[in-house]
Amino acid sequence: MKHKEVTRYSTAQALDMRASEPVHVAPGAQPVNQEISLVISHCPAQPSILVTDRQRGIHWRVGMQPANEAASWTAVLRMPSVPCMIDYHFEFAEGEPLYALRQVEALIPGTANPTFGAWMRQPFQITVYDPAAMPPLWAQGQVI
Repeated sequence: MKHKEVTRYSTAQALDMRASEPVHVAPGAQPVNQEISLVISHCPAQPSILVTDRQRGIHWRVGMQPANEAASWTAVLRMPSVPCMIDYHFEFAEGEPLYALRQVEALIPGTANPTFGAWMRQPFQITVYDPAAMPPLWAQGQVI
């Protein structure tokens, strides 16, 4: 399932949005079969997590339970048994889904001028790796 088309925001718009939305810090890369806890805070409504394994095209939903802090939610997510890229975002019974708000820095095609100060909504991402193996072919040459 593809996420909806992203919109670019200015730095001022991005900072305003961040100040008024739930807070989630995505984990770094994880080994295969690892269990991790995902936490979202400053979030009065109970979310669920929609997870996608990009390489295999598998989607699943994970329910979240109340965490120890008020307006915080947690879920345990087991990483797949094979290396892959996991995309996820939060969904609420009412309202817009929550995607990561990331700053975009890239070259503008056909020019030497870089793009700075543009922000986009993208899925949160976890790289799943096998510590006992070489990186898979799909990951070679990527900075993940």
